[in-house]
Amino acid sequence: MSAPALDLSRPMLRARRFWSLLGAQSLGSFADNALRAAAIVAIASAWRAGAAAGDDFHVPVFLASEAGTWVGLCFTAPIFLFSMISGQLADRIDRHVLIRWVKTAEVLLMLAAAVFFAAGNAYGLLLFLFLMGVQSAFLAPTRAAMMPQYFPGRELMRANGYFQGVTLIAIVLGLAAGAVLVALEGGRTLISLTLIGAAAGGLLCAFRTPAAPSPGLTRMNWNIASQALRMYRDVARMPGVLWPMLGVGWFWGVGAIVLANLENFVAAIGGVSSDFAAFQALFAIGTGLGSVAAGAIASRMRDPMLLSGLGLAATVACSAAITAVSLDLAASAGPEPASLVANVTTGVATLAVLIVLTAASNGFFVVPLLTAVQARAPETERARVLGTQNMTNGGMATAMGLMVPPSRVIGLTPITLFLGLGVLQGVVLVFMWRRRAAHRQGGASGPASSPVPAK
Repeated sequence: MSAPALDLSRPMLRARRFWSLLGAQSLGSFADNALRAAAIVAIASAWRAGAAAGDDFHVPVFLASEAGTWVGLCFTAPIFLFSMISGQLADRIDRHVLIRWVKTAEVLLMLAAAVFFAAGNAYGLLLFLFLMGVQSAFLAPTRAAMMPQYFPGRELMRANGYFQGVTLIAIVLGLAAGAVLVALEGGRTLISLTLIGAAAGGLLCAFRTPAAPSPGLTRMNWNIASQALRMYRDVARMPGVLWPMLGVGWFWGVGAIVLANLENFVAAIGGVSSDFAAFQALFAIGTGLGSVAAGAIASRMRDPMLLSGLGLAATVACSAAITAVSLDLAASAGPEPASLVANVTTGVATLAVLIVLTAASNGFFVVPLLTAVQARAPETERARVLGTQNMTNGGMATAMGLMVPPSRVIGLTPITLFLGLGVLQGVVLVFMWRRRAAHRQGGASGPASSPVPAK
């Protein structure tokens, strides 16, 4: 099936190029996160109910007690492992063709995951979470490389804001659907139908994407390690690409820590399992709203990178406030867990506002950085550069997510972990401002301050 020609004459929000790619991206994110949340809830609930070997969704205690960490690892590790290959493919095969192949694979994987949900097989679910991570590793650089083709000039910043925002709302809905549906009577069937339906919808959108030709890479390097070393060397030589790339990876690493810690955090402040989805929703909605606002504001700024620094500064302040409010909630919690959503107090409302503000600030932090990587990467290597970005995201998310269990050993509770995260964010902020000051003193101009060329 041939793809329609790319039409750049229509306004972005009314154009096929926008809605088809956004639909393919957001429906995929919904399905991925519904599967992740359903697996976390199914495995953790079975453990808390005292499931024994042979029972549905039983896994060893070391897996079940940190289900958020291990489920997240199954998804992020393949992104780290396979992004070098996917970036090369997206520079070799026409991108509108490749995205259709990848979305077809997603439908098949969701059909298989439905079988393991029906069987109550936790190991099968973990396997297909890993395979969905592989699928995402091939989707992300392809979609990201299509963005500058579909949205040239200053449209790119706005488009990234919308995509980031809508995708995170899709993540919210997916996390909520996965956590809620799997716990209902007949939940395994409901979650399976939801996953298959979302994947099928994403495939239909992929077939609507306009033509996005690749630069026609002629040779593939299948050695992941050597290709990664080569690409990081190349990226380091590209003006203004490496540090924004690491900043985006840091954003995903922070997200991995929050997700891995969140279920235990909710329990620590006296909440119940059903509050988990609500807190996930607050984080994702805040990031989504912040991303949309960042795209609109930064596209009009002479120096959009300033917005990243301000966003990071706000997250540092909010992390300290979240820790203080959460400690107070934990101290006043009753002996038995109770739903925080059903019993909203002033403290809970304050915490909710702080979480949304923190997440929105993270949206302000990441959108200018992501746009800088996309816009500054050479067209002939763009997908490979964005595959390197994806590998950075997966590597930092995997490494930082794995920091959560050892943090318990050094005395960080699920609450004080947020304070520790705020300290780390502060270190990154100091580095950003010192580097910015050195850049200005050196009289440099161009890529370090202007991620997108004027149209």
